[in-house]
Formats: sequence, structure tokens, C-alpha cells
Amino acid sequence: MNLIVKNDYEEMSEYTAKILYDILITNEPLNIALTGGKTPIRAYEILAEMLKNKKIVNKKIYNFDEIEYKNSEIKFGATKNELRQIILDKIDLSQSSFIHLNTKNYEQWNDIVKSNGGLDIIFIGLGADGHFCGNLSGEVEFGSKIRLIKIPQN
Repeated sequence: MNLIVKNDYEEMSEYTAKILYDILITNEPLNIALTGGKTPIRAYEILAEMLKNKKIVNKKIYNFDEIEYKNSEIKFGATKNELRQIILDKIDLSQSSFIHLNTKNYEQWNDIVKSNGGLDIIFIGLGADGHFCGNLSGEVEFGSKIRLIKIPQN
């Protein structure tokens, strides 16, 4: 693992967008997990601009940190909707696919990922409380299987 330190958020976002761009424009079939949250927003904005008029081919894009809306008519959860607004609806994924995690398929999720060849690239952010990729602090141990975590209502 290499630790890369940048001077500020903008420089980090530009660097990250370039890495993701180089990955996404190849014709190589890849399975890529993208994250939501605040950390990657600027990188996604830059990436969307870089990918204008480019087709993304042979990619399977995964989302692992979905938060569904309870009793809602909204088709996707908070994370997928956020990703759609920031990046997915702004790029041409017509020759690729988005594999959507939800409460209906989470028990088969490990098998779904495995049947597609596993993951090649995982892009995650780090939350202010130390959580990453939907792994809630104090709820998930390293190496644990995917599971549904019920959030208490206030």
C-alpha cells in the first residue's frame, strides 16, 4: 500500500479523478465499487467533466453502502440517488452496468460479486467518525459478512 498525501481537498480530488478516469476509459472488463458520501463529491464532479462524450465499456459498477428510504416511492436509496446526481447520470454507462445493493438482494450479495469475478477496484471514503463504505463504527468487525443493520428510530 502506498500512502499519497496531497496539499488540500482540491488537489486530492483532482488526483483521485485522474486515477478513476484512467481506470474507467480502458476497454478492460473491470468490477469497480464506488462510494457515496461527502469525501468523493469533488472528485466525481471533476471526473464527470473529464468523461464528457466518452463511453464507459465493460465495467460493472457496484455500490456497497446503500441506505434505503423507508416507506418511500423513491426507486433507489440515498447513496444511489446521490451517486446518480453527482456522477452516474452525467456519464455514459450504456455499455456497462450498475449492480445495485438493496435490502432485497443483500443476502446474496457476496455470491453476486463472486459470480462476476470479484472486485478489481474499490474506491471508498472515510467518514469523520471512522466509518468507511457503510461499515458503521462499532457495528461491523473486519472480515464479517454483509448483513442488514437496523438503525433505531429517534
